[in-house]
Amino acid sequence: MIINVPKGDSTLALKRKADEARVKRDALLSATDWSGNSDVTMSQEMTDYRQALRDVPDQGGFPSTINWPTLEVT
Repeated sequence: MIINVPKGDSTLALKRKADEARVKRDALLSATDWSGNSDVTMSQEMTDYRQALRDVPDQGGFPSTINWPTLEVT
């Protein structure tokens, strides 16, 4: 499948949007880094959440449409 991406301002806007999404994703990952410390056992929910955050750029529609993962706290 070939997708035509518009050139010029639209391409720059998409790149900027992708960069902003990655900054947000990185901040969300950083906020959970404590769960990876050697004295903490990471829950499966946290593992799944962190993996879903890393997978954000692979979502269809990225960066225009992003389904941000949520962490269910129990």
